[in-house]
Amino acid sequence: MATFINYDIEENRDFNSQALQGLGHIENIKDWQEILTTYQKLKEQYAPRRIFLILEDEGQANYTSGHRSHYEPFDNEFGIELDYDSTEYQTACVPKIIQHYAKQLKNKEYHKTLEDCSAKMALIDEDDLKALLLCNQNSLPIMDKEMVVLAGEFESESLKLALLINGYFSADFDPFENLAIIEMMADYGYEFIGLGASILGFVKTDKFDEIKLSELIDKIGFVYHFDDEVKTQFKSLLLQNNYAILSYGESPSELLGCYDS
Repeated sequence: MATFINYDIEENRDFNSQALQGLGHIENIKDWQEILTTYQKLKEQYAPRRIFLILEDEGQANYTSGHRSHYEPFDNEFGIELDYDSTEYQTACVPKIIQHYAKQLKNKEYHKTLEDCSAKMALIDEDDLKALLLCNQNSLPIMDKEMVVLAGEFESESLKLALLINGYFSADFDPFENLAIIEMMADYGYEFIGLGASILGFVKTDKFDEIKLSELIDKIGFVYHFDDEVKTQFKSLLLQNNYAILSYGESPSELLGCYDS
């Protein structure tokens, strides 16, 4: 059964860029539903903070997030004179940096559209679509065996993207394209739970309306260039599942290797 291990910052914890936002990690994961159940419990326990899961390939997700943060409009000079790994930097600067990211995410000057997202996915192929379907049939193989949990206070679940802004490579969705996808899903009753090095994760809420599912599938299909057959398959998966997995990476097919064993 999945177990949440809570970090204790005061007891010899190794600091990193997410230290004050890091609650702990989930281990002994045997089932994807255990992750979703743990997520809901943590939401209740740590409210009003928002819970964020690093879903897959944590090292790469942190690496690309770190690089993306050095570019406009997220770059900043908070604590530039301090040691990056110091307790002082983590305590005084990291919260300000995260809120700066959230402020920039809210800035409509930088917002992107689903048309922008669709253009990024113009080269999606049959293997990429196969990967998207597999991720929504059985998500566990692509997920980290130990899943890091972050938290922070934000106006909305969508804005907790600021905890790990991502989309560094030019062919991937950038942070604002990710936000466009996250807000699209929110409009149809899907709550953003976190991301990995290439995926965005969502869970159904009580705002989900089956009557509007076809409309959502049309929008997802537009972004990822679904044909009618894939639309039908994806709609069936969303109907039966309480979650959704979407890709923000250039090649979702890279995830197929997780299903080989």
